[in-house]
Amino acid sequence: MRTPRLRCCARIGRIVFGAVICLTPLPASAQHWSDPTAQGVAPFDLQSAGLPTPGAWPAPSAPGNQSLEQAPGPSGPPSVLSSDMPKEGYTAWTAPEASRATAFLSSAQAAPGTTGPQLPPGMWENRYMARHANATFTLLPGDSVFKLDYRLRWLTDSHTSYEFGTPDLPPAGWTPLSRLVFSMNSLWHGVGVGWERPGWKVHFEWLTPMQRRVQGDLEDYDWYPPNPDGSFTDLGVMRQRWTDAQMLDLAGQFRLLDRPLNLPLEVWPGVGFRWQRLGLMASEPFQLKEFNVWQEEPWAYYGDVIAFKQEYFVGYVGGEIRATIEGWRLPPLQVTFRGDWGWTDGYNIDHHLIREGDRYTKQSTHGDTWRVGLVFEALLRRCLSLGFEVDYLEISTKGRHHLINIPEDIDLTWDHGVRAWSNQTWLTAFVRLRI
Repeated sequence: MRTPRLRCCARIGRIVFGAVICLTPLPASAQHWSDPTAQGVAPFDLQSAGLPTPGAWPAPSAPGNQSLEQAPGPSGPPSVLSSDMPKEGYTAWTAPEASRATAFLSSAQAAPGTTGPQLPPGMWENRYMARHANATFTLLPGDSVFKLDYRLRWLTDSHTSYEFGTPDLPPAGWTPLSRLVFSMNSLWHGVGVGWERPGWKVHFEWLTPMQRRVQGDLEDYDWYPPNPDGSFTDLGVMRQRWTDAQMLDLAGQFRLLDRPLNLPLEVWPGVGFRWQRLGLMASEPFQLKEFNVWQEEPWAYYGDVIAFKQEYFVGYVGGEIRATIEGWRLPPLQVTFRGDWGWTDGYNIDHHLIREGDRYTKQSTHGDTWRVGLVFEALLRRCLSLGFEVDYLEISTKGRHHLINIPEDIDLTWDHGVRAWSNQTWLTAFVRLRI
C-alpha cells in the first residue's frame, strides 16, 4: 500500500533536487576555472580528451624568445608549446597532433561536406563556454529546455455577451429582443508547461479563477417590443460569481527565419487550439428600468436568477517575432510580439430560475477570433526567469437561438440577429523554471 506513495515522493525529490542544482550558483573558484579565457587559453573545447588540465599547464618561461619542444606536465601526455610564444608568459597552447582538440566551428565556417555554417550568425562560438554561460536564451544544436510556469492573470475591461435576435426578420436597424453582457473582470491563475528545441517548441497553458467573485455586474437589456430607435425598454443589473471557469491553450511553433534582413529577430509561425469555459451565476438583481420607465426605487430580488454557461472552441494559426536584448550589465531580456487568427465555434445556455415554467435559452454560433499580444521575459538566472504579458482577444460569432419552456408550451428557434461575442484584455505575470 505504501509503494505508490514512496515512488511519488521519490519523483518529487528528484524534481526538487534538480531545481536546487539549477538555481544554486557555482563557487567563485569553479566559475573562474570554468572560463578558459580567464587562464589565457584560446577558445577550445576543454571537455575533449587528451588536453592538459589547468594544473598541468607549464609555468611561464623566463624573458626571451625560448621554445620548449617537450614540456612535460605533472601528469598526462607532454604538451607541445608554440615556438612563437610571447616573451612574458604563455597566453596560448597547442595540443599534440594526435590528441589536439577540435575547435567548435565559427559562424563563418562550414563543416567538411556541408554547405553552411553550423551555428547561426551572432551566436557565441565556443561550445563549452556557451553551455556554461550564466544566463542566455540561446539554444545550441542538440540542446533543449523544459519550462514550468506559474501564471497570474488579471482580466480587465473584459466581457462576454450574446443577443437573442428576433423570431421574425425585422427591418434593418431594428433592435433585438434581449442582450446580456457578462463582466469577466477577475483574477485568474494557473500553470504553463513547455518544451523548446533550437528549431521548434510546444507549449500548454491552463488557468482558472482564483476567487469566485467577479468584479463587475451582469447587465440585462430588453427591447419590448423591438423598435427602430435603439432605446431599450428594460434594464436589470445583477451580481455575479464563477461556478466553473477554465482557459486552456495548446500551441506548437517552429523557427522559420533567423536574423531576416540581417536584423536581430527570429520569426516563429505556428498553430494552436484554445478553449474557454465560462460558467457564471447571476444573483440579486436590481431593476433600474422597466416598461421604458426609469425606476425611482428599483425593486430587488435576493437569490440566484440566471445560471449561465458559455464555451468557445478556437483553432488558430499565427506566429511570433522575437528579439533579445543583452548588455549594459542587465539580465537578458527577450521581447516577443505575437498574433493569431482562428476559426471559432461557440455554445451558450442560460437557465432563467425565477421565470414562469422552466425556461432555457440556447445558442450555437460560428465565427472567428483574433488576438495580439506583447511578452517581456527577463532571464534572472540560468534556470529562472520572470515575465509579463499584455494580450487583447476578440471573439465574434453568429448563429441560431433556441428558446424552450416545456411547462409553458414554448419551443422556438430562429437565426435573425443572433450573435455572441467577447472582448478580453489580459495582463499576465509569470515566473518560469527553465530546466
